[in-house]
Amino acid sequence: MINLELIKAHCRLDPDFNDDDNLLGIFQQAAFKYVENKTNRVMYLPDQDPP
Repeated sequence: MINLELIKAHCRLDPDFNDDDNLLGIFQQAAFKYVENKTNRVMYLPDQDPP
């Protein structure tokens, strides 16, 4: 999954600005679920094993 620092860089946000971290995390999770639904695939994080 994309880390928060990369999201902030893409949005051109100051890395030290933390007020929107929760909102960016919600957007990150929503994007992850959107990709799963559109591709009809289950996405696994690198430290997880598929069932």
